[in-house]
This record gives sequence, C-alpha cells and structure tokens, in this order.
Amino acid sequence: MRISDSDSRFLTQLIIDCETYNLKERESLEYIEKRFGTPISRRTYYYYYKNNVKNEEGLRIQTWVENHTRVGYLVYFKKMIDSLEKSFNDTSIQLLIEIQKPYEERDENKILKLKAEQRESAKILTEFTLNTPIIMKIKEKMDEKEKKNDELRSQIRELERKQKDSDLSIDL
Repeated sequence: MRISDSDSRFLTQLIIDCETYNLKERESLEYIEKRFGTPISRRTYYYYYKNNVKNEEGLRIQTWVENHTRVGYLVYFKKMIDSLEKSFNDTSIQLLIEIQKPYEERDENKILKLKAEQRESAKILTEFTLNTPIIMKIKEKMDEKEKKNDELRSQIRELERKQKDSDLSIDL
C-alpha cells in the first residue's frame, strides 16, 4: 500500500502518540486504525517506527537539548546579569538619594546598609561575569588535554600494531 506524504506524516504522528502514551502494540494498532481510518499491519507499524519515528524523535530530542542548553543557558545568564545590574543600579540610586538629604535627615544606618548591599551586588556581578571566561578557559584546557590523550592513544595503537607485525615477521 502506497500512501501520500501527508498521510505518511499523519501516520508518523500517530505512532509518536502511541509511544508518548506508552501504548502496547495491539492498542497502538487499534488507535491508529481508528484515527487513520484504515488498519495498518504490524510490519508497517514497525517500519514507520524504526525508520521515521525513532530516528526523527532521537534527532529532535538531541537538537532540542543542544539548543536548549546553549540558548537556555545564554538567556538565563543574560537575565541574571540584567537582574544583578538592576539591583546594583537601584541600590546606587537609593544611596544617592539618601546621601543628598540634609545631614539632619540622613539615616546613617540605611546608608551603611545600602553601601554594603552595593558592595555585595558589585562583587556578585563581577564574579558572575568573570566566571564565564574562566569556565571557558578551563574547558579549552580540558579539550586540549583530551586531544593530547587521543594523540597518545593513537600512537600507542600504532606502536602495538608495529609490535604485532614485527612479532609475526619473526615467527615466519
């Protein structure tokens, strides 16, 4: 039975539904028959599952994870920096307002607390923005070491192969 591209996509989606709802084979075939309008064989079900759904879903999940980790981390990182900067700026404005008051109206305890909060915000912001380059540098060094390890493994395999070849030539 030959089916159109749109029916093929619909069938693929039905099989994804079956997998999502953890339906057994018999339940899946019944579900597909009801939704698709015609029964499909076990062979067709497994063909579509193996060739379309399993590969497509795995690729989709892998792509989603990669994008989410990259984009999600960057979005989260940007929001954190923005929040820290806003906190720092708000504290600075409050401190400036309090300092500009006449000396008699100033609340020295509030000024001290605002200065401490400003220092803490500045410290966290600095640490937060500096950690990323540090982490990237560490990752870069780890990648370099991994590359060197791969090269050494390759050299060891080559030496083992040569040793094995020389042992064979001696035996002849």
